[in-house]
Amino acid sequence: ILKPRKKTVKEYQEKYEKLANVIFIQDINIYQLILQTDFHITVYSTCALEAPALGKQNILFNINDLSKDIFEKTLTNPKTSIFVNNLEEFNNLIKNIEVSDATDIMVEHGVILKPNYRRNIDLFIQKLGHE
Repeated sequence: ILKPRKKTVKEYQEKYEKLANVIFIQDINIYQLILQTDFHITVYSTCALEAPALGKQNILFNINDLSKDIFEKTLTNPKTSIFVNNLEEFNNLIKNIEVSDATDIMVEHGVILKPNYRRNIDLFIQKLGHE
């Protein structure tokens, strides 16, 4: 599943020959799309910071070291984010990885983005009211 951002679907289809197994999604936002997948796969999208907060594990495809340059110091937990360096590593990972429990991923990612935003804000406001 590919969510086009900088190119149109037509541009992808004209530039790349082997897209028979690619499904383009345009009619829902990226967060709704992430929620409907097993994994979030990217090179350097900032959605890599948000996907584990939605319960989805990242697979960061490290093309030209972009993934590691941007995220290696932040996304250090392999339970939330896995880096692969080439197609062979990616294929081996996909063949052997199991989908993790969404709640477990959110908890593990809590040091980056704390889950339950609305509840946390409500508690913060309540706490302010008692000071």
